[in-house]
Amino acid sequence: MNQQTPDTSGNSGTHNTHSPEYDAVDLPHDKPRSEWSYIERRAEILDLIRESGHPESINQSELAEKYECDQSTISRDIDRIGSSLKENLNLDRHFATVDSTLNRAIRGLIDEGEYRKAASVALEYDNWIHETIEREQFRERIERLESIIEGQQ
Repeated sequence: MNQQTPDTSGNSGTHNTHSPEYDAVDLPHDKPRSEWSYIERRAEILDLIRESGHPESINQSELAEKYECDQSTISRDIDRIGSSLKENLNLDRHFATVDSTLNRAIRGLIDEGEYRKAASVALEYDNWIHETIEREQFRERIERLESIIEGQQ
């Protein structure tokens, strides 16, 4: 059962403590963006970040106007997107930047017909992600062992 907590996104309602996977969200282009949920807004912002190649490449003020919300809400959305990536993929905002840059590079290679190069970059990135996750899991195990040892002393 998912635990519900207040939505601190600037909208009313609740959201799951487990972050949504924004890639899986279907955007409701048949209704005004001002009526979108914070999840739908964040899903589109993630797409925009990936297209631009970097979170700082998007204009937060323009997005605030587009979604009829405060710029601080957009800034918070970007932070929450980074947190979601970290939770769902063990990534943080830095890795989100790497992810968006590589996705853009891969799209560029595909657009140029360089399918093998695009596949090679994707596979290298996938290996890097798995190594990063394994390293993080190893670090967490060491921290747990250190806390057990400290507790025994």
